[in-house]
Amino acid sequence: MATYIAIDKNNVIKALIEWDGTAAYTPPAGTTLVVCDVPAGVDWVWDGTKATDPNAPPPLPPEPVTVVTARQARLALIQAGLYDQVVTAVNAADQTTQVWWQYSPFIERQNPILLAMATQLSLSPTQVDTLFQTASTL
Repeated sequence: MATYIAIDKNNVIKALIEWDGTAAYTPPAGTTLVVCDVPAGVDWVWDGTKATDPNAPPPLPPEPVTVVTARQARLALIQAGLYDQVVTAVNAADQTTQVWWQYSPFIERQNPILLAMATQLSLSPTQVDTLFQTASTL
């Protein structure tokens, strides 16, 4: 037995059928039978490889990343073309900032030094969030 879907001309699934492919069966009028080995439902939309529920809630946005390792942060800054600019700003900053940059094993999104540095470099909160999101994947 295989699962088939009956789709209409708009690729909307009109029926799900368990069929052996040999027994007599007539699909609903105006539909085409397609083998389906993925989750599907009536009134879902078929794109040729998967079925999508048009009434499904949108996916949740990713959880904000609040902490990354120093290595991840530096690699994200390199990818964004900001590393040299940050190093220059840190080297011109006070000793507390320099020690924080050099010795912190983790970089926290809400750290006051990071927030001040982001402001100094004219990075928006969204840009900083994106850097943290990227860093978390490295």
